This record gives sequence, C-alpha cells and structure tokens, in this order.
Amino acid sequence: MLRIVVLLKLVPDVGELKFDPVKKTIIREGVRSMTNSFDRRAVEESLRIKEKHGAHITAITMGPPQAEDMLREAVALGVDEAILLSDRAFAGADTLATSYTLSVAVRKLGFDLIMGGKFSLDAETGQLIPELAELVGGNLATNVTMEQYMGDGVFSVTREVEDGTESLEVGIPAVMSVSEKINRVRPASSEGRERAKTFQITRWTASDLDGDSSRFGSSGSPTRVISLYDSSYGREPRVFDAAGGSGRPWTPLSTLLKG
Repeated sequence: MLRIVVLLKLVPDVGELKFDPVKKTIIREGVRSMTNSFDRRAVEESLRIKEKHGAHITAITMGPPQAEDMLREAVALGVDEAILLSDRAFAGADTLATSYTLSVAVRKLGFDLIMGGKFSLDAETGQLIPELAELVGGNLATNVTMEQYMGDGVFSVTREVEDGTESLEVGIPAVMSVSEKINRVRPASSEGRERAKTFQITRWTASDLDGDSSRFGSSGSPTRVISLYDSSYGREPRVFDAAGGSGRPWTPLSTLLKG
C-alpha cells in the first residue's frame, strides 16, 4: 500500500494581509486564516489515488495550535492520519528551515509520495517542495497538472513548464507539487465531519524529532527580511472634455496618425 504524506499550510486571508514593520513578519493575530488552496488540491489528489489504488494518507502541517482545525478539515475529507508540528523552536522559519523540519518528520513517518501545493498564497516562493525533495532524496516533479499511478512504484506525470507541458515518469520515493489545474476539490461528507470532531490529532514538538535543533526555526534560517516598503500608489482621476479645454474640436487619433 502506498504511503502518502500531504503537506498543508494555514495561510492568512490575502485580502486582510498585514505586516509588522518592526518584526518584519506577517501579522496573523485577528486575521482570518484558511487552508492554502493549492494544498487543498494536493489533498484531493491523494484521495483519488487512495480510491483507485489503496493508500494510507497522512496530512502534516507546521504551525500554531489553531492549525489543528485545518487538519480536521483534511480528516473530514478522508485522510487517515493528521500530525501538527507545533513548537516555539519552529518559529521564524524560512523555507529552508521549514523544509528541514518537515523532512525530519517525514523521514520518521516513512513515505512513498509527498504531495503539496505549488506555492503558498502568503509567500509564493515555490521553494519548499524542491528543497524538501533534496533533503529526503525524493524524485521531484513540480507544477503537476495530471498524474496517474502506473503500478510498480511509478507515476506518469504531466507538468506545466514555461513553453507548454512535458510528460515524464517518476519513481518512488516521489515528491510532487500540484497546480490548481490538477483537479476540482470535493466537499466533506456529513459522515466525514462527524469523524473529524473526535479524531485524535497527533502533536509533535522539537523534542519528538530526531533532528539538529540548530536548523529549526529562525536559528536555522539563512534568510532575513531586512526591510519592508509599501508599493501601493494612488491615482487622481481627471476628466477631459471631448472638445478640449480651449474649445477646439476633438480630432480622432486615427486622423492625427494619418497626418
């Protein structure tokens, strides 16, 4: 049976996104959060693989305690196990420190396939999945729009590239990031929601992971946000009379060009 790990991220509503100018971090308190939409597609795709070929699906996220609600949504949809990595030691992580932490957790679980969204809506770096693939030694396929398990540990994959699409075969262990084009997500069933209410979410802290603690969180992050600036600008609308301010008749541009 395939062992699938699906990566989820709790992201703030981008319409309410704010930054702390002192700490240079996203302000999450008081802002509505939701499951990263691309990760939601990864959950759906893992469920389709399970329905066709059989699989054990573990949903995992690194985040604050309130991320447990997001994991319950995944449970309601049909994942078999849910793990929350939550510890102050993980705070302030950039993509590399996050990837390292997740790689330690995934190795502890064991896997054949890791799936996640092509990027998160609050950062849009697209770095985490490739970094994770390198750290766990998995075969990488990014921006996947279609996949099919062929058996014998091989997936047939179509992915978007700059000039179109390409098809390839990816052997397990595999790591994939999926595009929004890969599927349409399903709603949770009433039975699934009832199951999720009492489901036991597993919590792991830094002490539960057999990793180098100096590579967790801000201490393991080689990148820093040095400054922030507001790139928004305002426009003052101005209305011109068709006849022009001097009273001269308006001349079509096509006429002027003919000269």
